[in-house]
Amino acid sequence: MLAAYALPRIWPDLPQEVPSHWRGGTVTNYMPVESFVAGWLIGICLLSTLSVGLTILALAQSKWSNATRAFIAISVAASAAAASSLLAQLGVMRGLTASESAAVGAGIGILVLMGVFVAAGLIAFFALPPAQAGSDGTRESKRLPTVDARQ
Repeated sequence: MLAAYALPRIWPDLPQEVPSHWRGGTVTNYMPVESFVAGWLIGICLLSTLSVGLTILALAQSKWSNATRAFIAISVAASAAAASSLLAQLGVMRGLTASESAAVGAGIGILVLMGVFVAAGLIAFFALPPAQAGSDGTRESKRLPTVDARQ
């Protein structure tokens, strides 16, 4: 994420301004590309912090329910999708002027966002420890093995 913050300096052919608001299909406001990247990175950092926090909490409690797995998978998928979408959108805007980048629109960024969200969500969900069925047929949390330090 820190590398993405440097993208406006690494890719000097990015437009100086990017569209920030549209009304009726036309761009009404532009913002500096540095502000655009910084805004996206704040959101990505918050999502990443949520992902790590939920995972640490589940590990500390040694409990994995389907709800826990789903929440972690969604937060991981949202982080990956937002980061991928930002990189795709900036990659498309390289070498374009502000008005040309407005004409291109955000379509590629939206497509990447949706595709990566689904793919990363599925990968994260199935990579996490599964919940275990209880004796009465309900889904209970599977306790991970713990080590007793007193032994």
